Amino acid sequence: MAAWQAWTAFLDGLSPRVRRGSAFRPIDGHDCLRTTRLSRRAIADAIATRASAMGLAGDWGGHSLRRGFATEAYARGNPELEIMRHGRWRAASTMRGYLEEGTRARITNPSSNLGT
Repeated sequence: MAAWQAWTAFLDGLSPRVRRGSAFRPIDGHDCLRTTRLSRRAIADAIATRASAMGLAGDWGGHSLRRGFATEAYARGNPELEIMRHGRWRAASTMRGYLEEGTRARITNPSSNLGT
């Protein structure tokens, strides 16, 4: 939240032309903030770079965030319909395909909610 507030405060100090636009934008070769949004490739590259810097192995990209969101939201007990709305999934089966294996097991295992 603090990072978002700092970013919007920074934008408030810019010209009205530059203030408008997407939240996440590229910086051109002259260190100027562009008004267009980041491309899908730029987002995937940024995620892959950060994952590599943290020592995480594997193929990381934009869908990693989508998968992580769905898995974490489901694991915390959020209703499937709300997860689907936020992730713009039309079918529960599609949304479930984004859940990590350990979380997905809770969908089909009715005993997972039984007490000891």
